[in-house]
Amino acid sequence: MTKNVPVELSPEEEESLSKQREKWSQRRAALVMFVAAPALISLVGGVAVLPEHLQLVAIRAALLLVVCLLPSILWYLFISTRRVSLLNEFLANLDRLGLMREQPGEGEVTRRRRISGYLQRFGAVYGDLPEVVHRTVQEDRFERYTRAHFSGATGVTTAAIPVLASTALISIGWLLTLPPVDVSTDRAATEVVAWIEALTPTVQPITLAFLGAYFFSIQMLFRRYALKDLRGSAYISVSMRIVLAIIGVWVLTAVNERLGLLGGGTLYAVAFAVGVFPLVLWQIISHHLKKLRFLTVPSMRAALPLDQLDGLSVWHQVRLEEEDIENVPNMATADLVDLLLNTRLAPNRIIDWADQAILHTQLGPDAADKRAQLHARGVRNATTFLQVAATGAPLFDDETHRKLVPALEVGLRSNANLQLIECWRRICEHARPPVPQEVVLPVPVGGERDQAPAR
Repeated sequence: MTKNVPVELSPEEEESLSKQREKWSQRRAALVMFVAAPALISLVGGVAVLPEHLQLVAIRAALLLVVCLLPSILWYLFISTRRVSLLNEFLANLDRLGLMREQPGEGEVTRRRRISGYLQRFGAVYGDLPEVVHRTVQEDRFERYTRAHFSGATGVTTAAIPVLASTALISIGWLLTLPPVDVSTDRAATEVVAWIEALTPTVQPITLAFLGAYFFSIQMLFRRYALKDLRGSAYISVSMRIVLAIIGVWVLTAVNERLGLLGGGTLYAVAFAVGVFPLVLWQIISHHLKKLRFLTVPSMRAALPLDQLDGLSVWHQVRLEEEDIENVPNMATADLVDLLLNTRLAPNRIIDWADQAILHTQLGPDAADKRAQLHARGVRNATTFLQVAATGAPLFDDETHRKLVPALEVGLRSNANLQLIECWRRICEHARPPVPQEVVLPVPVGGERDQAPAR
């Protein structure tokens, strides 16, 4: 079996191939705009010519087809638009973290083995890389990598199962929410057909919980698609959210029938909220169970939750939880290489969150006052804290907190990610530009002039 070896093209061949691709792209755009779009509009408008008792069926079927297939369509578009530029971006991020250089106490063989491990991580996510890529990267010779260097697409076939499972659950949920309408001819003869009935859902706690789960999931999938981060784990998350929402509403409805805690309208609102955030149900249950003194209900909220980090939204929290980062200490000790490779979030944003998390972890969970004093001085992360502390400027208002600064510095320096973050921010020793040395001109033979530095 022969291996896929990238073919070297001359500049003229590359230019010709680029023009052909551009021409085909223009033809496809014209086909969509002037053929596919008018045909789709005509098909939708053709509902009006159907018999009245079939119009609602056609409209509802079209809606169900779109909402059920939209998640899988996003997956197809993601697979077809993947770009090889991800490799070059990943290598640039590694170099900025200082991981492409030889580390202290590390030999050349160890450095090559470590870099090969990074490339194998990339290949496990985006497809295997040929030997030529491993060789040029390990030799610190960066070349222009093209689509031909990707010999496979690892993860595409395995991700098809989560996509199909989530599509099946979504289809069942929508069929329960918008069930088949009455298509009897007797009804059509006695009633005026209102097309809006095709969009009238079945309002029950279980259907509202499903709509809440779909409401959150479709937004999450679109964000992941825009970030080129749409993988099988995203569709597993969708399936889990739908299943948890259904189970949660079953429990909520059963408890509410016995205790009568929520009225009809409130029950519907809570069911939708449980679909969006299944953790809401546990908060409701734990709130009432705490009234029973003989029960001890553990809290599911961490002492340092992720929402304490600046610039981190609920969408980011959900994505980081997939990477086993559920609180601030997890973020402080996370594998930055894996985060840069797997999450497709902005690299500067990941580095900033990790930098903040290191400082928050060292200050502790009950340090709101200390964090407020640091923020007032413009200190919001570990690297800034160390830089200000090195100048001798006061970081806290009271003397008691000032005495803690040396211990905080030692604790911050003990974090393994701090050196990588300092290299990223160009404040570590080997990331700083070299200091120009004075060049001493030789004294001319027989001359008495003093040596002077060159200018």
